[in-house]
Amino acid sequence: LPGDSLSVRRFEDDAPVIAWSHPYPLDLDGYDIYLGTNVEHAAPLNASRLLSPIYTDTGYSGDDRWYTVVAVDTLGQESVGFKPASHLRQKQFC
Repeated sequence: LPGDSLSVRRFEDDAPVIAWSHPYPLDLDGYDIYLGTNVEHAAPLNASRLLSPIYTDTGYSGDDRWYTVVAVDTLGQESVGFKPASHLRQKQFC
């Protein structure tokens, strides 16, 4: 199942915070975040599976970034990426 929403927020010079909602199927193992609009060609952002629907991108260095979040079930199968992927533009902040 794709997620219900995906947002990226950044306040001044803080690291971006990616947050999303998902209907939480019973077999949910967690979430993975990719940098890029196409998961097949994107780089994984998190080192281990996320259990909470929020993540702070501490590696952000001021460049443009596209984030794609997928839910992963207990068999390791990924959902389609949350649509739309969220874009953080260089020097964009709240």
